[in-house]
Amino acid sequence: MAQGTVKWFDPDRRFGFITPDSGGHVLAHAMEVTVPDVVLLADQRVEFDIVRGRLGTQAHRITPIS
Repeated sequence: MAQGTVKWFDPDRRFGFITPDSGGHVLAHAMEVTVPDVVLLADQRVEFDIVRGRLGTQAHRITPIS
């Protein structure tokens, strides 16, 4: 699992981007957040799997780090 920081997230559009600790950026969609009713926030630390999807590199199974 990778770790990174939420760069930005738009709760109305239900997506944003995460900057992995290894660099670059990955798409983050609200349906991939593993904790119900949690909205990602800018600068929040998260853990996730990186997958290659139809929209490019995406975060899968996103879990906020306490």
